Amino acid sequence: MAFSALATGELHVISGCMASGKSLHLISLIEKYQNHSKVGVYSNNSYIESRYNNLRIPCRQISSVREVDLEQFEVYAFDEAQFFDEEIVKVCTELVRRGKKVYVSGLDLDYQSIPFYGIATLMAFATTVTKLQAECTICGKPASRSFRKTQNKQRMLSGKENYMPLCLSCYNQKQITQ
Repeated sequence: MAFSALATGELHVISGCMASGKSLHLISLIEKYQNHSKVGVYSNNSYIESRYNNLRIPCRQISSVREVDLEQFEVYAFDEAQFFDEEIVKVCTELVRRGKKVYVSGLDLDYQSIPFYGIATLMAFATTVTKLQAECTICGKPASRSFRKTQNKQRMLSGKENYMPLCLSCYNQKQITQ
């Protein structure tokens, strides 16, 4: 799984909690390639969206990273990577080995503060890691946790209506009172 000494590509990972601007950051990074390179943008949705300023980039909607053509593009981008299984690590590793530039964004932790395997592993191998923070909904400090507002115990739910960004202190306090 590790990159060989012959790998010539790059892996850039953007992570953080809900509402931290991961998709917006990914959009800003890949926009510069769209006129100059062949770019493949993938997500579990048909658009990468910045929920806060209405930026949208169309992308290839996939349910599994096994659907990705490893030779079609020079630059690859994966949004909402926490929704892909551990195969995301194998695919990104192979793309880098083939000399591709790869951008991955996604949540680093679930609502219980358990790391998502794919993102955590890719962060370890990345050329660069950008960890973004939101603003704590309660106190306004930098937020690094995604607190689930519903009682649903399913590991992954989508939608900002189900979560709020909290700083570690407020997150811990909410966990105790829940």
